[in-house]
Amino acid sequence: VGTTYEIHLEPGTYTGQGAAALQQSVRIIGSGSAETILEGSDEWRTGLMMTVGTSPTLTVRDLSMRNFEQALLIHTDGGCVNLEGVEIYACETGVKLVDSFQLTLNMAGTVVSESTTAVEVIGGGHNVIMNGVVEHNELGIVIDADAIRVETVQVLNNSQHGIVLQDGSHHQVTDCLIVDNNISGVAVFTCCAQINFNHIEGNRCWGVFADEASAGQPVRPPYNYWGCDDSGPFHVDTNPMGIGDPVSDGVIYQPWLGQSGGASDDGDGDGWSNLQEQQAGTDPNDPGESPELPTIYVAPSGNDAHLGDAAHPLNSLQAAVEMLNRLPEPPVGTTYEIHLEPGTYTGQGAATLHQSVRIIGS
Repeated sequence: VGTTYEIHLEPGTYTGQGAAALQQSVRIIGSGSAETILEGSDEWRTGLMMTVGTSPTLTVRDLSMRNFEQALLIHTDGGCVNLEGVEIYACETGVKLVDSFQLTLNMAGTVVSESTTAVEVIGGGHNVIMNGVVEHNELGIVIDADAIRVETVQVLNNSQHGIVLQDGSHHQVTDCLIVDNNISGVAVFTCCAQINFNHIEGNRCWGVFADEASAGQPVRPPYNYWGCDDSGPFHVDTNPMGIGDPVSDGVIYQPWLGQSGGASDDGDGDGWSNLQEQQAGTDPNDPGESPELPTIYVAPSGNDAHLGDAAHPLNSLQAAVEMLNRLPEPPVGTTYEIHLEPGTYTGQGAATLHQSVRIIGS
């Protein structure tokens, strides 16, 4: 109890015949994504398959997987699949979840690219897909299941749709960076979807598209950031002056982040926006009640309008330092911390610190 088997792969390119079918928890550790490569073929079509019954943990770290029909095929209930520093590319499907329930797929530090579909969920439900980068695929994330939550994923430059909510219901897309996809950022073909606190910008045809199938239950994407100013998304009838990504009929997008009189305002004048107080669970109309934030989190998929806690990270180090400088002196013997999730950070101007802090990367 408390231990897990490990498989260590030395540098090299590995080929084989048939799927590597896992039936218990394991950590598979390579020597770096440029050094350890699993190479698919007509004989080896599925890279790794996990079919454990209940609550396994699969960790794959520091390797590349390429040229598979599906790099990972997961069929299990509960548990976690952790992809750490993995590159998956040139596959038909990068990661496929089939009839899985209450599973967490954490792709921190992982990139899925140059594939037909990066992540696909078929059947099952109540799974969480989080972190990582999905870029330069035909389709980013495709969901045909129930109650799937997609959070803090960077969905970039896919040649068709970024995220497709194909079937099922009650899906959530939150705290994601959804940028520069060729057709739509999020395409919704089912009902009851919640799309909140994302950065949606530069998607060629639609930021959010709602198919007629969702007309009975409008898609509700309030509290998203739509681009470089506060005019919001473009809709030919309801917001013709918006310069953000277009939204289709059946999309209720108000209020949006940055909208005058909306979530970015500070209703009680305590220095925290209405949105930040809502995320913290404090009263945005009570100046005596405000968030407490000993640790500020930053992630490439975050948003600088957010609170800055683990669930709602900021996007830039500069914003984190600006927030830190507004905080009161910490209790004696303690120090504020800024945690930076994996990624490359850029910004404008120096991050000038006015009090003690620990800045911790990944």
